[in-house]
Amino acid sequence: ELLARAQVCLRRSENARRPLSPDIFLSNLIRLDYSTRQVWIRGNPVDLTPIEYNLLVFMSRQGKQIMPYEQLLDSVWEGPEKGTRQGLFVHVKRLREKIEVDPKNPQIINNKWGVGYVFNP
Repeated sequence: ELLARAQVCLRRSENARRPLSPDIFLSNLIRLDYSTRQVWIRGNPVDLTPIEYNLLVFMSRQGKQIMPYEQLLDSVWEGPEKGTRQGLFVHVKRLREKIEVDPKNPQIINNKWGVGYVFNP
C-alpha cells in the first residue's frame, strides 16, 4: 500500500506540470492561458510585457531542459531585429521580479552560467 501511495503522489506531481489543454499551462505556482495571454502567479494575475510573456511561454513549453541564450534570442524576439544577450538578461531580471518570491535567489528561472536558463515551475 505504501508503494501504491508513493506512485499516486508521483503521478500527481507529474500531472501538475503538464498542460491542462494545449491552451493552458499549469503548475503549483504558475498558470498561463496561451489563448488569452493571461498569466497568474500564485493565484494572482500578473501583467507582463510582450517580451516577458514570450519568454515565459517559450520556457513553459520547453520543460526543464537547458535553454541556451541563443535559442531564447532566436525564438522569443519577433521581427527582423534580434535581441542581444544583455537585453535578454534585463528581460529575465524583470520577469523574475514579477514571478519570483525572491528574485535575487530565483527558484523558477535558474541560470546556467555561460549557457542559458532552466525553467522550474
